[in-house]
Amino acid sequence: MGLPVGVRQVSVGVVALIKLSTVIRAGRMVSFHSVLNKLTGFVLFLFPLTVGRVDISISAAVITVIALAAALHEAYSVVHAENVVKI
Repeated sequence: MGLPVGVRQVSVGVVALIKLSTVIRAGRMVSFHSVLNKLTGFVLFLFPLTVGRVDISISAAVITVIALAAALHEAYSVVHAENVVKI
């Protein structure tokens, strides 16, 4: 049930590579407080509460998909941002 182990590992690796490419592209650590990032944090907060009720591979797959969407949105925002203030 859920995603196979290899697919999960590749998915997490893809999220990490996307985040790393945003750091390289922006020249600094970028973290937007977008709705998807907040949703990812909320789902991660709920994760321990679902351990006894939902299969852990399903919970991990849902978290991974949401984190992947958030990372892609963040990378898109960095690439297409013209008026980003560097602090």
